[in-house]
Amino acid sequence: LHRVAALALVALIALCLAWELHFAPLKPGGSWLVLKVIPLVLPLRSGLKGNLYTLPWTSMMILLYFAEGVMRAWSDPVAEVLPWAIAEIVLSLIYYFCAIFLSLASQESGQAAQQGRKSRGCQSRQIGLRGSVCPACSTAWPSVTIFRSCRSLSYRRFRRKHAPNPPS
Repeated sequence: LHRVAALALVALIALCLAWELHFAPLKPGGSWLVLKVIPLVLPLRSGLKGNLYTLPWTSMMILLYFAEGVMRAWSDPVAEVLPWAIAEIVLSLIYYFCAIFLSLASQESGQAAQQGRKSRGCQSRQIGLRGSVCPACSTAWPSVTIFRSCRSLSYRRFRRKHAPNPPS
């Protein structure tokens, strides 16, 4: 889903550039309105990487492009602008819904992991080992984890067995 969002963002950048420079500029030869692409370029790198932290604020920003598309489709007297406005509306909605669904999915998975940890009495902290499983509650952590304060005998055994040797 993040690839669809990134593709919609790239397509919206290309559409805005082509629209303001070539196909239907406000003034012949292009206009300064082409600078509206700059806010879309800012989250492009992290959007292509699939970074989930940019989705909440870009989903709010993309609504400006949706509003511009609606405004131009409704009020522009030139008939050749209508397909470009509809394309801007569709691309901004695709990005918006992908961003919202990705944000909700990541939030729900984080809450589910937190609930699983709380219900089993585990006090693990995400700090150090990749792909670890808590020996006390068997919670698998897909990201970086070290078991810092699980209160169990198996935790102490795990620490003794896997702890690095102290420098002498």
